[in-house]
Amino acid sequence: KNYMLSLWRHQLVRRPPVLYHRYSDSASSPDLILTPSAKERLRVLKQKMPDSYLRIIVDAGGCSGYLVKFRLDDAQLAEEDLVVGEENSQVVLDNLSLDLIKGSTIDYEQELARQAFVIAANPNATSSCGCNISFSTD
Repeated sequence: KNYMLSLWRHQLVRRPPVLYHRYSDSASSPDLILTPSAKERLRVLKQKMPDSYLRIIVDAGGCSGYLVKFRLDDAQLAEEDLVVGEENSQVVLDNLSLDLIKGSTIDYEQELARQAFVIAANPNATSSCGCNISFSTD
C-alpha cells in the first residue's frame, strides 16, 4: 500500500518511497539560491496546491546543449529525488540536474509576455542561448 511504482529498465518495480533532503548550511556554496520573488511564488503555489511542488529538470536539448524545465508536479517523490531549499521554498530535482545547476540562482520573472521560473545565473554554464532556457558546459 505504501509503495510506489516506477519504470526501471522498461519494467515496473515496486519500491518504498524515499525522500532525500539536502539543505545547504553554507552561505558560500549553497546548492541553489532562490530569489525573494521565487520564494514568494513558491509560497503562493504551496497555498493553492499544498500537495504540489516545483520540479526542475535539466535534460539534453535546447539551443546550447542542456534544456532547463520547470514543472509543477504532484506525483509521489521518487527514490532519486532531492528536495533542496528551505521549508517554505523547496524545489525537487535529481542528482544529475543538481550537478549541472549547483550554485545557480532561481528567479521568478513576471513580464508582460510571460510569467515563469528561470535560472537567472548558473556558475556552471559556459554559454547560454538568447532565451536563457538552455545552456552548455565544458
